[in-house]
Amino acid sequence: MMRRTAGTFAAIAAVTLVVAACGGDDSSTTTLNDGADAVEVSPDTGPADAGEPGSADDDHDDAGQGGDDAADDTAGAADAERDDTGGSAVIDPRADYPVPAQPGRWAIGEAGFVEFDVRDRELVLVDVEAVDGWRSSVDEDSSDEIEVDFKQGNVDIDVEIELDDGRLEIDVDTDIDRADPGVYELGQAGSMEFTVDNGRLVLRDVVVADGWSLRMDEEDSDEIEFTLSSGNERWRVEIELDDGAVELEIDYRVRDTI
Repeated sequence: MMRRTAGTFAAIAAVTLVVAACGGDDSSTTTLNDGADAVEVSPDTGPADAGEPGSADDDHDDAGQGGDDAADDTAGAADAERDDTGGSAVIDPRADYPVPAQPGRWAIGEAGFVEFDVRDRELVLVDVEAVDGWRSSVDEDSSDEIEVDFKQGNVDIDVEIELDDGRLEIDVDTDIDRADPGVYELGQAGSMEFTVDNGRLVLRDVVVADGWSLRMDEEDSDEIEFTLSSGNERWRVEIELDDGAVELEIDYRVRDTI
């Protein structure tokens, strides 16, 4: 891991990330040119915990073996992790997704999942499920574009899947209105921490995983923008402070040829 501490702009080295493929080798590495934001729930375990990428299966196993007490402990740990990130839903797009961008079942953080296929060179929406407390709507369902929206409270997650001449692009864009300052996980790419001090945005830290590169686009008292990229994946983070309220956008994108 590489850390970029607030105020350090020069010589941000490229770094990497190991991602887990659904049903594949956890040590495989994904590659993307320009990519932003999705999240994951495995078929039988329910939504993945956004605070700990890739830990949903382990938590499920422990709860299953330990009975009610273990399940309560797991739930308590999940709540604590959400508190660590300021209480806002954080989208972890890569727990067990198909790697690279491929048809399949894609979990959308704590919100639910979207499952799709490609048949005869056309997109097919197979299933959409929102977990308790979340609402989902299918805004587009055509042969070349699928768009599904998940909402809960101040969090809006827009999932867009596009197929163009055999090129598949999956975007998971998370908008958090009046977001809490704190630490936010950015899937397998790393994490970031920001605060609001005396009416000013402060980027405390960006931790960048091996194989990922960091590009700072903006950093001032009311706006912070940066991008983490690796191969065909990209995370883009935009933080804005407006009249004391924080607007946070965390966008994940992955592209590939199928």
